[in-house]
Amino acid sequence: PCEIYREKVAPLIKPGCFIFITSCNWTKEELLELLAPPRGQLQFFDEAGYRKFTFAGKTGQSIVTIVLQKIL
Repeated sequence: PCEIYREKVAPLIKPGCFIFITSCNWTKEELLELLAPPRGQLQFFDEAGYRKFTFAGKTGQSIVTIVLQKIL
C-alpha cells in the first residue's frame, strides 16, 4: 500500500495546494523519497518541528510532519 499511496493521492490534490503527512514510523527522508521524488507531482514545502531527543549519539524526533505542495 505504501508504494501506491503517491499515485492515488496526488491526483486528488489541486495544483498549488498542500497535503500534510504525519508519521511516527517513517523518517523525513523516507517520506520524501516515497512521496516527493525528483520530477514528481509533489514537492517538499515545509515541515513541523517537534521536541527532539538524543539516543545512542543520534538526535531525532519521534514524530515527523511534512508539508508537500502539488506543482502547478
